[in-house]
Amino acid sequence: MSEQKLEQILSKLDDMGQDINELKSGQVRVEERMTSMDTRITSMDDRLNRMDENIEELKTGQKVLTDGQRGLRKEIDTRFNEAKGRFDYVDRQLRLLDVDFTRIEENVYDHSREIHRLKNL
Repeated sequence: MSEQKLEQILSKLDDMGQDINELKSGQVRVEERMTSMDTRITSMDDRLNRMDENIEELKTGQKVLTDGQRGLRKEIDTRFNEAKGRFDYVDRQLRLLDVDFTRIEENVYDHSREIHRLKNL
């Protein structure tokens, strides 16, 4: 073979070596990007898991609040019924006494006006 052919072959080999180095460099960059993407995906998975946990906590909290509201309503109903029972009892007792409250109401009104007048002095 001639020297010129050998130089052409060596030149082509050098070019191929550079191409291989560029491919390796490209492969490294792709691997770095893949690693970066894996890290991002892992981070997103972690966030999604935390969001799922938060959603479960919110559901539990909502159930507790709903149960609390039911308990509160029940307590309010119980106390209202007790107060209504007491009021009905007093009302029945007063009706049994057959008291005329008209005069008492007038006195309360007069006293209220007097108190209001004294406050404004």
